[in-house]
Amino acid sequence: NQTPLPALLSSQPPADPAKADLSLALVANMLTPVANELFSLSIIVSNRGGANATGVSVISRLPTGWEVVNLSQTLSYDGSFVSVDIPNLTAGESQTNVLILKASQSGQIQSHILTASPADPDSTPGNSFTNGEDDTASLSVRVR
Repeated sequence: NQTPLPALLSSQPPADPAKADLSLALVANMLTPVANELFSLSIIVSNRGGANATGVSVISRLPTGWEVVNLSQTLSYDGSFVSVDIPNLTAGESQTNVLILKASQSGQIQSHILTASPADPDSTPGNSFTNGEDDTASLSVRVR
């Protein structure tokens, strides 16, 4: 005599068709690499808004002693910062950029969306690595 529960409803408001809603995530294939062992880091940018986002750029700050081993056309690296440029991210789309890294010591990578258009309703691009908005992300790696 059990009655099934109703389906869960999303707590998210519907997407505004005039705005992009960007979020950022970092995912590593291992969090405890051996010193100088190669590991991968995925930088994932998602657009959950109703409008396409253009001119999206992400900047990631690498800890001292970390080195980028690979670069692609969308990535640039200057020794302590990695930049990702995404010319267009359509509504509902995600883009993943994978870095191959080598770390000689433990540290935390911090990333944030630096630029994007149109305006994001719940975050401000370029305003900090550690403000708690959904356009920032960080990940700690412990080198053994």
